[in-house]
Amino acid sequence: YRIFAQRYHPDNQETGNEARFREITEAYHVLSNPEKRAQFDATHQRQRKERWRLVSAGEDGWVYAWDRDLTIRGKWRQPQGVRSLAVTRPDAGSALALVGGVNGTARLYDLANPQAKDPVRELEGRHDGGVAAAAFSPDGKFCVTADERAIYMYDVATGKRKYTFPTREHHSPVTSLSGWPTPVIKTTNAGKFLFSLPNP
Repeated sequence: YRIFAQRYHPDNQETGNEARFREITEAYHVLSNPEKRAQFDATHQRQRKERWRLVSAGEDGWVYAWDRDLTIRGKWRQPQGVRSLAVTRPDAGSALALVGGVNGTARLYDLANPQAKDPVRELEGRHDGGVAAAAFSPDGKFCVTADERAIYMYDVATGKRKYTFPTREHHSPVTSLSGWPTPVIKTTNAGKFLFSLPNP
């Protein structure tokens, strides 16, 4: 600690770095206190088990979840090949993989329970073609899928389709989707859904 504290101390003209010095000091206070260290170790071990390094999928229909040690923790076989894949962000409420198939189906898998062979749910309805793109909202509560011409948004908890995006603006096939701020969805008196994105 002393060596690094001296090296990164803000008063050191050559190597001083205030942010780095604060990190080192904080780490020292945690590691030198048995109670704080035990809490840190328990939290770190839990996060290590929960955190995924990579989820991969291929045209052969196999989806693999790899851990930080590059060990396969889970694998799921799709009826046909996989065309798209998305995972929830680490800070989302649940660790899910969204798998878009060549056959137009989209399935959700629980990455926190890699032993489960069945999907958590299959999303409502099918795309006319293969699911070319998939994405989650930042909080993981909604997801979107797209084929060459249609884009659908779903409630992750139920798998129900909530919204169909107009795609007439695309003059070629839809090939990718990306996350967005968490949407606001309201139901009208006529049972229709109103969809809006909050202003940044």
